[in-house]
Amino acid sequence: MMKNAFEIAGGTITGRVHKANGKNNQDAFYFRAEDDLIIGIVSDGCGSGMHSEVGAKLGSRLIAEMIRTYINLGCTSLPRVLDEVRLNFLVQLQALVKNFGGSFSQTVVDYFLFTLVGFVITEKETIVFSLGDGVVVINGEIKKLGPFPNNAPPYIVYGITNTSLGENNPELLQFKIDYLAKTDDVECLLIGTDGADDLIASADKNLPGKELLVGELNQFWLEDRYFRNIDMVRRRLAAVNIDSVKYLRNVSSSITEVKKENGLLLDDTTLVVVRRKITGS
Repeated sequence: MMKNAFEIAGGTITGRVHKANGKNNQDAFYFRAEDDLIIGIVSDGCGSGMHSEVGAKLGSRLIAEMIRTYINLGCTSLPRVLDEVRLNFLVQLQALVKNFGGSFSQTVVDYFLFTLVGFVITEKETIVFSLGDGVVVINGEIKKLGPFPNNAPPYIVYGITNTSLGENNPELLQFKIDYLAKTDDVECLLIGTDGADDLIASADKNLPGKELLVGELNQFWLEDRYFRNIDMVRRRLAAVNIDSVKYLRNVSSSITEVKKENGLLLDDTTLVVVRRKITGS
């Protein structure tokens, strides 16, 4: 059974820029592990949207649950499942946006601009998919998704709006398959929003205020602690992004020096990681 073969963890924190501007964390994640199926999704709401975290939270959960429903109904082709889910989700999203009232386009901009990176693991196959930017790691190999021109990634909601992207590059509004292979070939898998880029770049830096390295991304699938405590991924991301202030008093001169180190993650950062269970654990 899948739950006995793999273990999963995830976490998210608010980026330094959003904290400084008094904005919410606009990332979201959702995962579900069942006997014959594991699904994980991370979502990144557009920073310019007033309430993009709403779409990110709703989208990640609804799409994951739709995937589960289609597979449980007997659809065995994972690429086909993704196509059907995307179309079904857009139908429901369009109805939801209309029910908000007011301007359709403004509601989309305020609430529903978000990217998606996800995976589905069944007993036979594993698929990793995306619509927008982010980070994917498969068996230790890191793959960055994006960036896109003008820092403007495609959003799934563009499938129900009149955009030049939909007219000129409709393939960008479909789920991109980043990995499709036998589940037997999967040892570990990590997905992240684009905020993980700063995490990767900070590996050789010290945690703010400490003499400890941030460390490589592989810590999240190699170290047991991230799977023993459901909050440990978030705690680690928070430790990387804390603002540290120390007051160093020079006794001889009676001068107090203020030493400040800022958090290292500018953008909201979210990870979901899954690994094959170690035999006997």
